[in-house]
Amino acid sequence: MHEAALFAQTREGRANRVAVEYFENGALRVLTWAEVDARVNRMARELASRGLKPRDRLCIRLANCMPFVDVVFACAKVGVVCVPINILY
Repeated sequence: MHEAALFAQTREGRANRVAVEYFENGALRVLTWAEVDARVNRMARELASRGLKPRDRLCIRLANCMPFVDVVFACAKVGVVCVPINILY
């Protein structure tokens, strides 16, 4: 199953349920599936507006953080191959 389809299937019927909890600037942040989907859609539109299209590759160099999740799922929605680069190298 394609990652975008898996994401869509996972959030289906769970829009108002908690999807992720994480700390940002020392404060606990809680996002629902609907909020994560909105963030991912914004990022997917941005990637497409910059000319990325299916099968293109995008290298990302981010620590483990919510923007990393946004980019990975946005790439899946656009069909872009996400290539994470370890930040320690």
